Amino acid sequence: MCGDPPKPPSGTLPGKPPSGGTGGEGPCCACPAKGDVSTNGFSNYFTTTYSHSNSLTNKCKLDIIRTEEGGTVTITKTFALAYTAGATEAANKATVTGAISGAMGTWQSEAAPYRIIVEQPGCKQQKLKIQFTSTIVASGGDVAVSVDGTPAPPAPAPGLRSFVQGGTAMTFYINGVGEIAWTMVHEIGHTFGLPDEYIYNHPSATAPSVTYKGASDPDKTVTLVTSAIPADSATTFGFDHDCVMGRNGNTVYPDYLYYWVAIEVKKVLKDAGVSATVKVGTA
Repeated sequence: MCGDPPKPPSGTLPGKPPSGGTGGEGPCCACPAKGDVSTNGFSNYFTTTYSHSNSLTNKCKLDIIRTEEGGTVTITKTFALAYTAGATEAANKATVTGAISGAMGTWQSEAAPYRIIVEQPGCKQQKLKIQFTSTIVASGGDVAVSVDGTPAPPAPAPGLRSFVQGGTAMTFYINGVGEIAWTMVHEIGHTFGLPDEYIYNHPSATAPSVTYKGASDPDKTVTLVTSAIPADSATTFGFDHDCVMGRNGNTVYPDYLYYWVAIEVKKVLKDAGVSATVKVGTA
């Protein structure tokens, strides 16, 4: 049951909330809906032509508010922090929590040109704004963050690179490679179930690709190009892409990076008894 619809800004919306998956006196065009997300992005959000051995499970909560032609979808993700290898709460918590909230804010601000478009039979088209929020919790977060204070190794040894394992466990090196704010943006992308758009040790000179699944949108295939960073040996090849999930420091956020939001909105609405076409479009 999707509950009582909120009062629209003007006029009267048709129908009443359905009882269960069907019923009511017409389409419930402004019913809110919410749900928990726990989806492995690999195969559900994307596929690749190169090896991707680790799952990337996206855990978060979705809260959908709909008005006659607009509304919002809010994604909330919780983070639990632990400290290791010399990092401490006193010295490092403010830096990491600031990076997390800043990264979530960046994912939201870069979504400004886009909307989650809901087309429900009997209702006007709705364009939902995308919002991201984060909460730091003592334990049991959607993402367990290990704040690691390991000193950077001396050159020419490779630097420390923060990473996400399984989508729900992040190792964040305070002294790692790259600027902290951008690194957190990229790693949080993995906690959304999104893949890297680069590979530096590919066994073939054939450019690999990533195909993003777009809910009711057509799928989007991205073909990587030759990387500016060479692979480790002459028998392997490097590829990259101009995207925040690709080249280090890149600040391009294509619409397909938000396809997963449309996929999850469609699921949540279906669970509330609403069958709708859901896709990503522009404001």
